[in-house]
Amino acid sequence: MDGSMSGLNGVAWPRAVIFDLDGTLIDSAPDIAAALNEVLGRRGLSPFPLERVKEMIGGGIPALIKRALEAHGVSPSDIEPLVADMLQVYGARATELTVPYDGAEELLAGLAADGVKLALCTNKNQAITEIILRDLGLAHYFAAVVGARAGQPRKPDPAVLHLVLAEMGLPASEAVMVGDSGADAGAAKGAGVGLVLAAFGYCRTPLAHFEPDAIIGHLSELPDALRRLRACKAA
Repeated sequence: MDGSMSGLNGVAWPRAVIFDLDGTLIDSAPDIAAALNEVLGRRGLSPFPLERVKEMIGGGIPALIKRALEAHGVSPSDIEPLVADMLQVYGARATELTVPYDGAEELLAGLAADGVKLALCTNKNQAITEIILRDLGLAHYFAAVVGARAGQPRKPDPAVLHLVLAEMGLPASEAVMVGDSGADAGAAKGAGVGLVLAAFGYCRTPLAHFEPDAIIGHLSELPDALRRLRACKAA
C-alpha cells in the first residue's frame, strides 16, 4: 500500500489522521452485543440480534443502554446501574470476538511509516479502549488516544477533537478525521478538520447526508482519498 501523503506545496498533508474506533478500525459489534444481552438478561429482558445491536451502537455505553431499553419499552429513571454492569461485563470480554477490519493494521503501519501522526477519538470508555488496543496489538500506532472520560464531552461535540489536536500539538487544518457516523461528522465539521467516512461501519443513515469530504468502502481506499483531498487543497 502506498500511503505517501507528502507533496502539498512541499509539505506533508495531512500531518495527522484521527480515527474513530468501532465501525471504523475494528468490528466490535459481536462483543458489544454479547455484553449488552447479558446485562439485559439479568433484568429479564430478551436479547437483541447482532444486526439490531449494530443499529444501536454510537455515543458510548450510556447511549447504547438507553436505546436498548427504549426498544424494550422501558424507561428507567436511573440507568447508571445498567451502565456500570455493562462496563464490567464488556470490559471482561472486550476482545473475545472483536477483530480489526481487513487492512487496518497495514493502513496504520503505512501512514506511520510516512510520518503521519495517528490518533484515536472514540466515545467508547477510555479504559476499555485501551484494553482493546492492547489486546489487538494496535496501541503503539497512536500518539494520542481519547476515549470517554468522566466530565469530558463526547462526539459530536468538537471539543473532544480539540483535545486530541492539543495532545498532538497540531492545528485543525493539519488533520483529517476518519469515522463512520454522524457523531464523527459533527465533531469533525465543528472542529474544522477534514472528514472521511467509512461505508462499512455501523451507521444506517446514508453517509452523503453528512457531506463528508470523501467516503471509502474499504480501509485500503483511505490513502487515495487523502491524496485527492490533498490535491484539492493544493489547487
